[in-house]
Amino acid sequence: MRERDDLDAARLALPEGTQTVGRIRPNRHAGRIGVFVDLTSPYLGFVDVLHLPEDADRWPRAGVVTGFEVIQHRRGQVRLWPLDAGFRSARHRHPMTGEQWSASKRAHPVGATVTAEVTHVFRSNREYVVRLGEIWVGLSWTADAEPPTVGEVGEYTVARHAEATRRILLTR
Repeated sequence: MRERDDLDAARLALPEGTQTVGRIRPNRHAGRIGVFVDLTSPYLGFVDVLHLPEDADRWPRAGVVTGFEVIQHRRGQVRLWPLDAGFRSARHRHPMTGEQWSASKRAHPVGATVTAEVTHVFRSNREYVVRLGEIWVGLSWTADAEPPTVGEVGEYTVARHAEATRRILLTR
């Protein structure tokens, strides 16, 4: 087993579903990949071009301070979702309607124990996906742990509901 590393530290400091504020950085690659964000932490934030408006003139400009939800971690980077709908792509559709989201939260309240099956494992950033009924949930493992196996069924705890992205977040 290895010791915990910077990826683990970022996940502890800014867990998925956390809402945070950041300042848009100047970006010499604007229009190509997305925008970088200085967070109120030692970690660099990033909003992928797919989450931003199709018209780059509507992207948040360098220096703008706005809110984000943490959606993923990559080595050296915290992936973000803009909370301001004006800074998001019109192409994006929530995975559930408001009514479906309400029903999902009632069916999976925070603190509940649920059973889910591992469907995908991504070793490069120590993430995996489990299927919880009709919902897919991303999780991660630490550097000092063994990765799960596809097909493995286990019990998880509903840790929180990420309202902005309508996601159920689980812990093992």
